[in-house]
Amino acid sequence: MALAFFAAPVAGFAGALVFGWLCVRLSGVYLAMLSLSFAQIVWSIAQQWDDITGGSNGLIGVWPSGWLASRSAYYEFTLAFTAVGLALLIWIAQTPFGYALRGARDSLLRAPAVGIDVRRTQWLAFAMAGAFAGLAGGLYAFSKGSIAPDTLAIPRSIDALLIVLLGGVNALAGPLIGATAFTWLQDVLPRHTEYWRSVSHGHRRRGGKLVRARAMAMNHQAAPLLRIEHLSKAFDGIQALNDVSFSVGAGELVALIGPNGAGKTTCFNVVNGQLEPDAGSVWLAGERIDGLPPQRVAMAGVGRTFQTAATFASMTARENVQLALLAGGGEYIALTRRLATARRSEADALLARVGAGSLADQICASLSYADVKRVELAIALAQREGAPRLLLMDEPTAGTAPRDRGPVMELVEALVRDTGVATLFTEHDVDVVFRFAARVIVLDRGRIIADGPPVSVRADPRVQAVYLGTEG
Repeated sequence: MALAFFAAPVAGFAGALVFGWLCVRLSGVYLAMLSLSFAQIVWSIAQQWDDITGGSNGLIGVWPSGWLASRSAYYEFTLAFTAVGLALLIWIAQTPFGYALRGARDSLLRAPAVGIDVRRTQWLAFAMAGAFAGLAGGLYAFSKGSIAPDTLAIPRSIDALLIVLLGGVNALAGPLIGATAFTWLQDVLPRHTEYWRSVSHGHRRRGGKLVRARAMAMNHQAAPLLRIEHLSKAFDGIQALNDVSFSVGAGELVALIGPNGAGKTTCFNVVNGQLEPDAGSVWLAGERIDGLPPQRVAMAGVGRTFQTAATFASMTARENVQLALLAGGGEYIALTRRLATARRSEADALLARVGAGSLADQICASLSYADVKRVELAIALAQREGAPRLLLMDEPTAGTAPRDRGPVMELVEALVRDTGVATLFTEHDVDVVFRFAARVIVLDRGRIIADGPPVSVRADPRVQAVYLGTEG
């Protein structure tokens, strides 16, 4: 028993490591379907490999050692391992790694933008889950005295999913509650109806609804920090960027403007690593970064805010910034400490800097959109060694009241002045652009049509025609 029992989590870990390496290349429902496909493959092998698994009959006579022969002894043995397993899960959930997993769940856009390698994080979680599943499997086999391929069938996976969704996904107590309710339904309902699974599924949907309800480095006259050369990007024959070249110096606040569809967000996404260019290159402090994944770009010193504010909604404002700070230093994989004490003072200082100090303990999902924008700015500024070298801001005042736009941009202006961060922002509010930008670059249908001081750009007839909507 000892050898088989301790081999179970090791085998589970190894199997999940292999399957997870393939599964995490997809996301959402596709990841779920691929994992179920692997479950079906393993079930099929176990069903037919008579010499090893016993085929459809399975293995019988799998009894525990003599000292665990009594039901009470084995119950206490199982309870002890279950308690240890739950304690480990609770610990993992409170570490930076646990929060990185929550971050990847909350926002696949924000997580890599702060430096989290989502695929690597999910792969490690997949392997850990396999180890815990192996431990559970060992306990189950010796408690029942036999094991059959039906244990690997897809309905068992569906049962596990129902348990999680029935109890809720936002707390570790959720699956425990879900397992209790599901087991009770499984024991009671079959006595009254053969359609018990559909009844428990209905409870799962209502439960889910209940859960959902709840040094200035250098000035811009020196060598540019960001250099974009002959950048081109097309989508299905539509040229979003066409031979775009410009630079941004440290301590420079530059606006990239143009009508809808001009290519502004596409340019940001190429610089940020979300898109690969068809041609051209992007250089940051002399190092080429185009084609790198977003997490590598973030680690190079690029902060990013998005057109629609992206935060980790299930976490507090402080936890958002703490996770970003840890990700910027590559520390989000840590399993040795709790997030509550990691980089706390630095996170509070950043929130105070953007005027969100009083929001530190509030869950981001409960904040107003203007406050979420402030928290997102603090996240974008969170780097291991102070402020980022380059800050990309996609419509920083979008969704905010007109009276709040000036203060937001005054805050950005002060950050640029105090930290020397090179800042490139897009914005549709013309007054904001020409009031705060030191330089304005205008895109039209993927091409730059103007680049210079706000006064000269505003007077350019081409800009007036395509962006300001006037002639002459």
